[in-house]
Amino acid sequence: MLGETINLEVTPVFERNFNSTKRIVINRGGTRSSKTYSLAQLFIVELLTGENKILSIVRKSFPALRATAMRDVIEILHKNGFYSLVQHLRTEHIIKYGSNILEFFS
Repeated sequence: MLGETINLEVTPVFERNFNSTKRIVINRGGTRSSKTYSLAQLFIVELLTGENKILSIVRKSFPALRATAMRDVIEILHKNGFYSLVQHLRTEHIIKYGSNILEFFS
């Protein structure tokens, strides 16, 4: 993927986050507003581009993390044909791509 174009069908929330020039972006909205899914898309783009990145997705409890953000990331990777490109270390709750790491913890 490095140097290649990543083709994803993204949400408006993804686009606002991706195009933001601010250091901090706050995402507000109710249930089903696509916050988690859109940020999962953004983390995947970050994972698949550049080098030497450590990305962390955190929630208060691990069961909640697994049921939301982790599930969305894995689903998006599969849906777009990227899952076979990454190394998924299930017991460590890490997804690697090249020198980039996406980690999940509570």
